[in-house]
Amino acid sequence: MAIRAIQRGHEVYYTQPKYYNPEYSSGVKKHSCGDEESYAYWVKSDGVMLYE
Repeated sequence: MAIRAIQRGHEVYYTQPKYYNPEYSSGVKKHSCGDEESYAYWVKSDGVMLYE
């Protein structure tokens, strides 16, 4: 939503927590077999990539 709003010239505001849990972002998930798991998502609109 924020990306679309900015593209259309709207301001976007959101609150920030006073503090984050130290484990909030501690790396990628690791399975017992040693494999790592992470996800990435394309940003598209009507089938058109918005970023390259």
